[in-house]
Amino acid sequence: SLGAFLALRGRHKLEVVGQAEVAFGNGQEYHIISKTQTDVAGCKGKTLASDHADDPRFIDKVVFNGQHKLSDFTLVATTRPLQTVKKVAGGEAECALIDDAQFAELGKIEGGAALKSVWKSDKLPPMVVVAFPSAPAAERSAFKTSLAKVCSGEGKAACGEVGIKDLSAAGDADYAAVIKSYGK
Repeated sequence: SLGAFLALRGRHKLEVVGQAEVAFGNGQEYHIISKTQTDVAGCKGKTLASDHADDPRFIDKVVFNGQHKLSDFTLVATTRPLQTVKKVAGGEAECALIDDAQFAELGKIEGGAALKSVWKSDKLPPMVVVAFPSAPAAERSAFKTSLAKVCSGEGKAACGEVGIKDLSAAGDADYAAVIKSYGK
């Protein structure tokens, strides 16, 4: 995940070699949803359910981009995506922070149709593919070059089975903005 990459990149000297576009809900956008509030200001100081609150630095600096903080809300930590949405639909939480996969499923969840997005994050880069420094430079380079071919031809079905639509080469520049935000 992007959050794990940002948390571990410095300590493990991870090198960006590619990115993965997943079939659905890839954590590129986050929403604050509510049944009763009309904007994020109405959620502040109230209960906010989320299964994404395990890395406050990532949420505060990257997802919220410094505009809000988890500490602006009374956090109701959840452990499963469906549980988060049900807390708001059932009135146990005023608002919830969810990702794009959870948002896409709202209409399929009992009470989900009554929930509306009151805030949406900027679009974040896709899931990152990294290499450790112990990988020989020639192998990293060959792997990076071959990424675009992995999900085509015979590999297309395998990628589809694990929910990957496409793989492509990428570098640190593709993640520079989120790396900078996380480092603030």
